[in-house]
Amino acid sequence: MTVKAKSFLRLTAILLAVGFVAVFAYAQSAGTNQGGVLVGEITTINPQAPFSLPGAAGVTVTLEPGGYQAVTNAKGVFRIEAPPGVYTIRLEGPDYEPFESQVTVSATAESSFSASIFPAPKGKPVASLTRGGRTPETGPVPYNTSTGLDASASKNVSRYGIRWEIRDEQGNLVYNPYIPNEPLQLEPSPIPGSSPLSFNFTPPAPGRYTVKLILENEFSAGEVSTAEVTIEAINVAPEAKPAVIAGPYPPTKEPTGQLKISSGATTVVVGEKVFLAARALDRNFHSPELYNPDGRRPDAYGKNDDWYQRQFGWTWQLGYIGADGTVHDLTSQLQDSDGGSGITAQYPWFVAEQEGTYVAVLIAEDRDPHGSLASEPTTLKITALPREKAIVSDEATCLSCHQERAVAGMSCQSCHGPGGPHVGIDGRPGELANIMVSYEAAQCGQCHGEYAEWEKSRHADGYAFGYYEIAQPLLLNCAKCHYPQGFADAVNMAKESQKSFGDVEFKKPMYPNGPLFFDFSKLPEPLGKGISCQTCHNPHQISRENEAGLRLAKAELCGTCHEEKWQNALLEGTAGELGSAYEYPGKTYSRTNPHNTEEKCVLCHMSTVVTEVDANGIRKLGGHTMRMRDAGPDGKLGGFGPAPDNPNAVREGHEADDLLNTAVCLSCHADLSDFNYRGKQAEIYALWQELGTLLKKYNNGILPGYKPGDKCATCHRGGTLPFDNDPHLVLENAYTNYKLVMNDRSWGIHNYEYTLQLLQDSLESLKALER
Repeated sequence: MTVKAKSFLRLTAILLAVGFVAVFAYAQSAGTNQGGVLVGEITTINPQAPFSLPGAAGVTVTLEPGGYQAVTNAKGVFRIEAPPGVYTIRLEGPDYEPFESQVTVSATAESSFSASIFPAPKGKPVASLTRGGRTPETGPVPYNTSTGLDASASKNVSRYGIRWEIRDEQGNLVYNPYIPNEPLQLEPSPIPGSSPLSFNFTPPAPGRYTVKLILENEFSAGEVSTAEVTIEAINVAPEAKPAVIAGPYPPTKEPTGQLKISSGATTVVVGEKVFLAARALDRNFHSPELYNPDGRRPDAYGKNDDWYQRQFGWTWQLGYIGADGTVHDLTSQLQDSDGGSGITAQYPWFVAEQEGTYVAVLIAEDRDPHGSLASEPTTLKITALPREKAIVSDEATCLSCHQERAVAGMSCQSCHGPGGPHVGIDGRPGELANIMVSYEAAQCGQCHGEYAEWEKSRHADGYAFGYYEIAQPLLLNCAKCHYPQGFADAVNMAKESQKSFGDVEFKKPMYPNGPLFFDFSKLPEPLGKGISCQTCHNPHQISRENEAGLRLAKAELCGTCHEEKWQNALLEGTAGELGSAYEYPGKTYSRTNPHNTEEKCVLCHMSTVVTEVDANGIRKLGGHTMRMRDAGPDGKLGGFGPAPDNPNAVREGHEADDLLNTAVCLSCHADLSDFNYRGKQAEIYALWQELGTLLKKYNNGILPGYKPGDKCATCHRGGTLPFDNDPHLVLENAYTNYKLVMNDRSWGIHNYEYTLQLLQDSLESLKALER
């Protein structure tokens, strides 16, 4: 797998935003080789083709200290061999403006550096600014939504002479919300392949904004060139998205264990309950943190309940279309979970008592602080049929068109809903659209008790991000792991193309044999299903050899999406190669880890040896809960580190009543009584605390927070603000290891020797500052 390629896709947004520099390591392990290699690509701006980034040929790349050099080829690519360490990298060329940055050359893997270099100015700058990117924009935009600004037609631009002045309609400067008293400066577009002169602005509130670009260079002689555009930001109404779900109700932090009683199909048998879901999208509040106040507040296990959108208010109507076409108002029949009126509930239900068409109408109100707006009414039709018209009795009919066969004892219609309207019954013509293909986990909960275990896992959390929160080209990459259909598509594409999962990109030729471009047909639905049973399991693949219908082997499944996440990077000892850890030059890091078995995460996290269940009869540990520790009667997890539900509190002192999933450990460690085996967790935790104390000491008593808007970095590496004074990246490199251990949360269990070495070397590097 080229980790380089996958890292680029995931992190381009982060890296381009900080000076168009991407510095990351990728996996071509050099073992304990003390030599280092830096490879990279230098691009430049093409004013005639603003969305093309041609390679910059003939650029001299120099690493200092040491004077290690290379010259870029015709494609802008270079390669330098240099001892591991932190360097100043300088880019120079006769036709380009000099550029300097910092780069770390790893001892254990090739390191990569990418940058865009600006052509050297030939005269005074000439500013140009238009709205939009590939497609010019006109008219108002929703506030809190990013809008593009294109400065690529500007001439004689110096990287160091770009400044922005943004004012509201009262003439007040717009300030950076994260840096006190600093006027807002715009960042380049995070979209891969975008020009470094393509920028984004997010209006913070409704109103008219004047965005001024100010350019100067060495020829300016005190003069500046400016260009400006006016942007009107408005409050927009939300979009209502009613749906039928496999009910009752969405996933919960404390599942009851009761099986679901509906499939979520919009065709039902007369007399069945129909469970509705009210959901909405709002371009002004595009993130779950915004439209779901307190919804992401975690419990003791770090779970949230994003399935509830508290920012919105709901109004339902229910009608029934009679044989004569008359619509009868049945709104009063809507009920909520407590048996009361369901008119304003997010998850109401009703009974389809008679044959015909029911119409559910949803209006969403956004409760916006700048003025509450209501959506247009959105309708959803539900067809109720008697069983003889709804259900196909002989499913051999399905095989006349479909190769997939239902597993013995199962019915195609258990998952796809009643097939009668699809194939045609009683002389009625069938319609291909009248069948359901769902990736909703609750659908499996009709038969499988493991669904309740899954509800306890972090995989059952609500959406990590909103549909409008991430630019569509980036969302395509997110879809590979955050949406089950995207995962299934990526797995199939990897098999067909014989690529690794990480190398799969949702792209297609722009025209026959033409260049590849984003395949937006692979985008998830606006409120597509989150991680579900169907992510890992394919019901059509169940066989004697594959009883669980796994899309990939156990050892491969978790490693697809989790390959670069903290836990897996530590388990496999690849954190240094991935850039999630900094491995110090001259040090030898063990690649042997007895916990890194063929079964990977499944061995421990899905172990079913411990059989204790909760008050509802649901497994407390292992299985599909993935849990290694149950909080016990006090509801508080013991062990080490910050408490998931309160980062300012520690977990120590609550372990006495905890139930631990240690049974699998006893096969190798017969004397083990808890996870702090022979004090190793305590040792790692103490070193981690010491490292944090030293980092704060050298940064005015605080640790850098995450970059504004960079929520992806809270799970994927990178993304924190720089230290106040760290010219040689000593603090940053140590902080990389601090964050790795903090986010891994196993305190050495996943890979004790590797974790210990990283912390000890980090502490040594900081203590050297005091000598």
